[in-house]
Amino acid sequence: YSFLLPQLERQRLADSIDRKESVIQGQQDELLFLNQKLGSLRKDLGASNTQETLQVLESKLKERSEELVVLKDTEDSMNKEIMALKSNLSDAETKLAELQERATVEDAIAR
Repeated sequence: YSFLLPQLERQRLADSIDRKESVIQGQQDELLFLNQKLGSLRKDLGASNTQETLQVLESKLKERSEELVVLKDTEDSMNKEIMALKSNLSDAETKLAELQERATVEDAIAR
């Protein structure tokens, strides 16, 4: 029995080491993948290093944020125009109804 215990302990440690090596290999694979993605991004952006890549990305983000502000302002202006057009349409419908009513009364008087 005492002979089996060290053997079981060695097997348990070996299994633990195998699991840890597997985790490390997975992390290394992920790091390699991320480095490849970063290299590809850097190349696409024309950046020479990671700091420059971040600066280019920050600049692009700022540009997009400014574009979004302009689009939001445009949307707000268009919504105001739509509301004004709806109001004008409502006024025109009211006048049309009044004119139709007047025409009906005038037709009745003419008869």
